[in-house]
Amino acid sequence: MSTVTCISELKAFAMALPDPVFVLSETGVYIDIVGGQDSRFYVDSSVLIGKTVFDVLPEEKAQWFLQQIQNGLNHDGLYVINYELDGREVKGTVVAENLAGIVHFEGRIQKLDHLVNGERTVVWVAVNVSKRHALEQELRRLSDFDCLSGVLSRRKIMFELAQHYSQFSRYARTCSALILDLDYFKKVNDAYGHLVGDEVLKRVAQTCQTQLRDCDLLARLGGDEFMVLLPNTEMDEVLVLAERLRSAVENLRFIDLPTTCRISVSIGASVFFAGDDRKENILERADKALYRAKDRGKNQVQSYRPQDSLFYV
Repeated sequence: MSTVTCISELKAFAMALPDPVFVLSETGVYIDIVGGQDSRFYVDSSVLIGKTVFDVLPEEKAQWFLQQIQNGLNHDGLYVINYELDGREVKGTVVAENLAGIVHFEGRIQKLDHLVNGERTVVWVAVNVSKRHALEQELRRLSDFDCLSGVLSRRKIMFELAQHYSQFSRYARTCSALILDLDYFKKVNDAYGHLVGDEVLKRVAQTCQTQLRDCDLLARLGGDEFMVLLPNTEMDEVLVLAERLRSAVENLRFIDLPTTCRISVSIGASVFFAGDDRKENILERADKALYRAKDRGKNQVQSYRPQDSLFYV
């Protein structure tokens, strides 16, 4: 088989690839483009051959692409990046309606051994990963948020707590925590059913959220227990906010519950203190304060400090 025949067959094979393959020079010239014939995922890029990235993309985006080409040339082996591109930004191409917004790509860049017109070159395979990106975003959302109440999940609030503890340890940036537990919630579930109980949890979460600042974080830890993280907040401020939350929950009314059945919440509060050596310290103190609130009759706020194991309201 002749060299010409081999090259022709390789070209035909490349044209059948589902993803577009770009050969680009180090100055951003589109030397050749093959593959990517599926119009559901890609625009026809053949019209770009001979043009530069600056001819077809906005200046800032073109500079970014040129930098990635340089990174690929300077990298040993395959260089992989993730990026997004709006098909409407690419001048000179006909964009299908389904590609007229942000499309997410994985770029696989490999430098070539030969020069074209005296310039180094790379192969850039652009893989449309928009579906994968959307799935990852949805999985992240499901991981970060509690599906019943709509507030943050336990996993997410623990991650945020670790971040705030790190800030406190390094820069002494104060942070406070509240742990909330509904009073007699099991009786509500047993007497009126879990659907009513679920509605109570959702309403409590929504009500608490309306009382918080934009920077505050509310999460459901599980069951009828919630947690609030309050950055840059000292104990005096925390107690005012906690009382506001307690009062707001106490004043809730539910059409599926008799007026004699009132929902209330007990709250334990604490802040980071000098000497805390792990993020869980603040939660342990808030838990102790919560137990104290329950023991003293529920529907109240208690807070805890480590000095002499004293409680104070």
